Amino acid sequence: NMAWEFKPEAKTMKVKLGERVSTSYFFKNNSSQPVETQSIPGVTPWQANQHLKKMECFCFETQTLQAGESKDMGLQFVLDPNLPEDIQTVTLSYTIMNTNRDDSLKTNKDALPSVSDSKKTLNKAGDKQTI
Repeated sequence: NMAWEFKPEAKTMKVKLGERVSTSYFFKNNSSQPVETQSIPGVTPWQANQHLKKMECFCFETQTLQAGESKDMGLQFVLDPNLPEDIQTVTLSYTIMNTNRDDSLKTNKDALPSVSDSKKTLNKAGDKQTI
């Protein structure tokens, strides 16, 4: 439910092992507030992780975007020629986290359940228990 747009320049790519590949990701802050984020990469299958070498990645640093700002964020990588032959597809994904912990931890207290909302009555062997 974040007010961000984030998408790769290309969803799929055919790459040659050992060749440097350049691509980018589009990121836009559609909110009315500046946002500072950190991108955490994930590689599937996990065995390919040691064969993916990133030379340039927006995930190396936090990214700050002002309200309404957008930018293309670069990524350069190489898939090692020693990638096992049985791995035909490598998926690189990112989880983007808001590093402003003050805002991300604020809770709408009106939406929290109250103690009275959590009570239920159970029938167990004819007895009623309140939990």
